[in-house]
Amino acid sequence: MFVKIQNITTGTKTGFVKIGAFTFECLVVEPNDCVLTLTSIHKNFGYSGNSSLWLYTILENLHQRTTLPIEILEAYHSPLLAQMTNSNNQVRQIETVAVSSLINTCEILLLKDLGDSPLENEIALLETAKKILTGTKTLNITELIEEATGYSLSKEHALSMLDSYFSMNTDRSEFKWIKTFPKSIWNVLFEIHGLNWVSIRENPTSVAKILYDIIFSRLSDSLLDEIRHLPPKRTYKRKGNQLQQNEHSEIKEYFIRITTLLNITNNNWPVFLQLLNRTHPINPNYKTKLPLFIGRDAEEKPILSNFNKILLKTS
Repeated sequence: MFVKIQNITTGTKTGFVKIGAFTFECLVVEPNDCVLTLTSIHKNFGYSGNSSLWLYTILENLHQRTTLPIEILEAYHSPLLAQMTNSNNQVRQIETVAVSSLINTCEILLLKDLGDSPLENEIALLETAKKILTGTKTLNITELIEEATGYSLSKEHALSMLDSYFSMNTDRSEFKWIKTFPKSIWNVLFEIHGLNWVSIRENPTSVAKILYDIIFSRLSDSLLDEIRHLPPKRTYKRKGNQLQQNEHSEIKEYFIRITTLLNITNNNWPVFLQLLNRTHPINPNYKTKLPLFIGRDAEEKPILSNFNKILLKTS
């Protein structure tokens, strides 16, 4: 059986999250995807044996009578193998399933016609799926998992370090909006640049340059003036960790355009920067400078790593 291997995000641990009457073991894997252990999924569906293919076998039998999406079957046939190394350099590997895959499984099961003579284990599967979905309606599972594993705390510390860096080196307040940036932006930056919240906390300068260059230096005068005088809303903990929307609408639209460019270039960073310079050039009126930009013309080409030079040549 082929499995993908992914590391558990640096600075986090395994935790537990409650969905209704069920308790799942959870973790966050790089770059920052929330997953549940296959063992805890099996346990909550009523299985306590050792076979990692128990749920897959039931779904495969059901698939013979009523077609299921291949992605759902693959999630349990070839689960993501999460890997963590403890302080004694001992490696622990855990079979996991993405939270989204479990929820999709439950939703699809409830839509399927099991026929006139469903098997007993299929009926039990359906009942559990219904209860899990009911439990998720009032919860933000991702936020709960990030809190349970320590991921939220790691993120909070990193954002505080970034905020301190910008506060110490500029007299501008637009950088306060970094805390509202969506998960999708951090995801792609982590993947392309090999970052995580721990590395950002330890060296905020590296990501400060990226955020300055691809976001703040390209915003319009009117938008910059607005966000300088309008601080972002404070984030309050809501019941069930329900998401609080604090993003600025125009910045949100800009992120959509950035994400589109990254998709077009297949996350090739040098090519992405070339397209970004054409479609969203640096605002010539943006005079805020960071120490790493002082003495360097805004239009000067950045120094590329050997890896990015190779990417540029092959693009």
